[in-house]
Amino acid sequence: MDAISILTAAGINPSVQRIQVIDYFLKNKIHPTAERIYSDLRQDMPAISKATVYNTLSLFEEKGLITVIAIEEGKARYDFMESLHGHFICSSCKQVIDVPCEVKWHPSVKEFDVHSEKILMRGICKECLNKTDK
Repeated sequence: MDAISILTAAGINPSVQRIQVIDYFLKNKIHPTAERIYSDLRQDMPAISKATVYNTLSLFEEKGLITVIAIEEGKARYDFMESLHGHFICSSCKQVIDVPCEVKWHPSVKEFDVHSEKILMRGICKECLNKTDK
Protein backbone atom coordinates (compact mmCIF):
# COMPACT_ATOMS: atom_id res chain seq x y z
CA MET A 1 0.00 0.00 0.00
CA ASP A 2 1.32 3.45 -0.85
CA ALA A 3 1.25 6.61 1.27
CA ILE A 4 -1.71 8.23 -0.48
CA SER A 5 -3.82 5.06 -0.15
CA ILE A 6 -2.94 4.76 3.54
CA LEU A 7 -3.88 8.38 4.26
CA THR A 8 -7.08 8.24 2.21
CA ALA A 9 -8.18 5.00 3.90
CA ALA A 10 -7.68 6.69 7.29
CA GLY A 11 -9.77 9.69 6.22
CA ILE A 12 -6.77 12.03 6.09
CA ASN A 13 -6.25 14.61 3.34
CA PRO A 14 -2.96 13.57 1.66
CA SER A 15 -0.93 16.81 1.75
CA VAL A 16 2.69 16.79 0.59
CA GLN A 17 3.97 16.89 4.18
CA ARG A 18 1.69 14.08 5.36
CA ILE A 19 2.74 11.91 2.43
CA GLN A 20 6.40 12.52 3.31
CA VAL A 21 5.85 11.55 6.96
CA ILE A 22 4.03 8.31 6.03
CA ASP A 23 6.73 7.53 3.46
CA TYR A 24 9.31 8.04 6.20
CA PHE A 25 7.61 5.40 8.34
CA LEU A 26 7.31 3.01 5.41
CA LYS A 27 11.02 3.33 4.61
CA ASN A 28 12.42 3.52 8.16
CA LYS A 29 11.52 0.84 10.70
CA ILE A 30 13.52 2.54 13.46
CA HIS A 31 10.89 3.77 15.92
CA PRO A 32 12.05 7.40 15.51
CA THR A 33 11.51 10.40 17.74
CA ALA A 34 9.68 13.43 16.33
CA GLU A 35 13.01 15.27 16.32
CA ARG A 36 14.61 12.53 14.21
CA ILE A 37 11.74 12.59 11.73
CA TYR A 38 11.95 16.39 11.48
CA SER A 39 15.72 16.35 11.05
CA ASP A 40 15.66 13.63 8.38
CA LEU A 41 12.75 15.12 6.42
CA ARG A 42 14.29 18.59 6.50
CA GLN A 43 17.15 17.36 4.32
CA ASP A 44 14.76 16.97 1.36
CA MET A 45 12.10 19.47 2.50
CA PRO A 46 13.91 22.49 4.03
CA ALA A 47 10.62 24.38 4.43
CA ILE A 48 9.00 21.77 6.69
CA SER A 49 8.51 23.00 10.25
CA LYS A 50 8.69 21.19 13.58
CA ALA A 51 5.09 22.21 14.21
CA THR A 52 4.00 20.49 10.98
CA VAL A 53 5.78 17.29 11.98
CA TYR A 54 4.32 17.30 15.51
CA ASN A 55 0.81 18.14 14.24
CA THR A 56 1.04 15.40 11.62
CA LEU A 57 2.17 12.84 14.19
CA SER A 58 -0.69 13.86 16.47
CA LEU A 59 -3.21 13.44 13.64
CA PHE A 60 -1.76 10.06 12.66
CA GLU A 61 -1.96 8.87 16.27
CA GLU A 62 -5.56 10.08 16.55
CA LYS A 63 -6.47 8.15 13.39
CA GLY A 64 -4.68 4.99 14.57
CA LEU A 65 -1.93 4.99 11.95
CA ILE A 66 0.88 5.26 14.48
CA THR A 67 1.39 4.57 18.14
CA VAL A 68 3.56 6.35 20.67
CA ILE A 69 6.11 4.30 22.57
CA ALA A 70 7.28 5.83 25.84
CA ILE A 71 10.94 4.87 26.12
CA GLU A 72 11.85 7.09 29.04
CA GLU A 73 10.58 10.26 30.66
CA GLY A 74 10.11 12.96 28.03
CA LYS A 75 11.28 10.78 25.13
CA ALA A 76 8.56 9.42 22.88
CA ARG A 77 9.16 7.30 19.82
CA TYR A 78 6.68 6.58 17.07
CA ASP A 79 5.76 3.38 15.26
CA PHE A 80 3.65 2.88 12.16
CA MET A 81 1.05 0.21 12.96
CA GLU A 82 1.06 -2.03 9.89
CA SER A 83 0.03 -4.98 12.04
CA LEU A 84 -0.70 -5.75 15.67
CA HIS A 85 2.55 -6.14 17.56
CA GLY A 86 4.13 -5.31 20.86
CA HIS A 87 7.43 -3.69 21.70
CA PHE A 88 10.44 -4.80 23.69
CA ILE A 89 12.70 -2.05 25.00
CA CYS A 90 16.21 -2.98 26.03
CA SER A 91 17.13 -1.33 29.33
CA SER A 92 20.79 -1.45 28.36
CA CYS A 93 21.06 -0.22 24.74
CA LYS A 94 17.57 1.39 24.51
CA GLN A 95 16.83 -0.47 21.27
CA VAL A 96 13.12 -0.86 20.47
CA ILE A 97 12.26 -4.22 18.93
CA ASP A 98 8.92 -5.19 17.36
CA VAL A 99 7.51 -8.35 18.93
CA PRO A 100 4.75 -10.29 17.15
CA CYS A 101 1.94 -11.04 19.54
CA GLU A 102 -1.62 -12.18 19.71
CA VAL A 103 -3.84 -10.71 22.37
CA LYS A 104 -6.19 -13.16 24.05
CA TRP A 105 -8.78 -11.16 25.90
CA HIS A 106 -9.93 -12.21 29.32
CA PRO A 107 -13.75 -12.59 29.33
CA SER A 108 -14.17 -9.67 31.77
CA VAL A 109 -12.76 -7.26 29.16
CA LYS A 110 -15.91 -7.76 27.08
CA GLU A 111 -17.61 -5.43 29.55
CA PHE A 112 -15.53 -2.53 28.15
CA ASP A 113 -15.34 -0.70 24.83
CA VAL A 114 -11.60 -1.09 24.09
CA HIS A 115 -10.29 1.49 21.61
CA SER A 116 -6.61 0.62 21.67
CA GLU A 117 -4.07 -1.59 23.33
CA LYS A 118 -0.32 -1.40 23.87
CA ILE A 119 1.98 -4.22 24.77
CA LEU A 120 5.30 -3.00 26.13
CA MET A 121 7.99 -5.19 27.59
CA ARG A 122 11.28 -4.08 29.13
CA GLY A 123 14.41 -6.07 29.80
CA ILE A 124 17.77 -6.90 28.25
CA CYS A 125 17.96 -7.81 24.55
CA LYS A 126 19.80 -10.84 23.22
CA GLU A 127 22.75 -8.76 21.94
CA CYS A 128 23.32 -7.09 25.32
CA LEU A 129 22.95 -10.40 27.14
CA ASN A 130 25.60 -11.90 24.86
CA LYS A 131 27.98 -9.00 25.62
CA THR A 132 27.71 -9.58 29.37
CA ASP A 133 28.22 -13.34 29.01
CA LYS A 134 31.66 -12.84 27.46
